[in-house]
Amino acid sequence: RELAFVMTNEPRRKEIIAFTWHTERLVPLLWAIQKIPSMPPPTSQCETAPIKSAVVWPPAQTKTFLETAVLRREEEIEDEYELIYHAHWRVRDAQIKNLPAPDGLDGGAIFERHWGFNWVIGYFGQPWDEIKTDT
Repeated sequence: RELAFVMTNEPRRKEIIAFTWHTERLVPLLWAIQKIPSMPPPTSQCETAPIKSAVVWPPAQTKTFLETAVLRREEEIEDEYELIYHAHWRVRDAQIKNLPAPDGLDGGAIFERHWGFNWVIGYFGQPWDEIKTDT
């Protein structure tokens, strides 16, 4: 879906908004391979400057990007995943009870990061476009 969006000459406003949110999915991916130093707090959206400087563009730089990617320790990834999973559970629980998100948690950012982490950990072997964010 991301490729189709990038290849679209005139995306609709709804698509632009949706794919702007998808930037949050990149955060756990880039963090897991040490392209960004730390996970942003779950109370706000990520800063885009570190994301822009971490991603591969133009595509000719892919080789260097891959050669310099260093996967974090499994325990470190699991710890951050658990933080996002539990934050997502808290946000969903508040939604069910028709309450505001607790402790200033940003539900949109958390949902997208949960998606990214589920791909990183291979959640049920789901392909990128079919990731579920069960809580």
